[in-house]
Amino acid sequence: LVGLVCAAIIAVRFDAAAQELAGFRPRRHERCGDEDRRPGRRRLQAWTVVVAVVWLAVTLLYPNPVPFLGMSMWLSSLAALALLPTQREPLLFRVKSFVFVYALALLGFKLYLWQIHRAEFEAWAGVLGTTPTLAHRIVLNNTSIVTTIGMWGTWFLLPFAHVSYLVQLFMVNRDSLLFPLTAPERIVEMIRGRES
Repeated sequence: LVGLVCAAIIAVRFDAAAQELAGFRPRRHERCGDEDRRPGRRRLQAWTVVVAVVWLAVTLLYPNPVPFLGMSMWLSSLAALALLPTQREPLLFRVKSFVFVYALALLGFKLYLWQIHRAEFEAWAGVLGTTPTLAHRIVLNNTSIVTTIGMWGTWFLLPFAHVSYLVQLFMVNRDSLLFPLTAPERIVEMIRGRES
């Protein structure tokens, strides 16, 4: 539920602001007139809804720690969007893509587990040219190796990639010393209006 709340905040606050910025058009000849705002397309919000729905489906399929890891990814995404205003537009797509790829990897892993437990050892014995007992042992040995790798990937590697990407952004992109946590468009407005 916390992940879905974070997704809703991202859709309502950050996606809407980015879509409004994309639809912004200053007037050419009437410099003192109001700016013209086109209604923006809702593609960013639609992408957030798709990612949240896929993530909800995956959360219902897996026990802990997968829902906790996904919640952490949503929370860290929301924190990055709030604390890195200069990187907000590129981050909107990237953080949701991390969550989406993580959800797809979890679905693929679940499909693999479902398929491997339905393996027909007699058919594999014909393919491998061995007895069904030996084929059964070979399939089980390979299953345990791939399952271990899959669990490491879904529990640690993919969430770690998301967090390490955000940490790298925090290290590289320092806040403005004069206007910390202020969006670039607001800084331009303040400079143009001589509010500083």
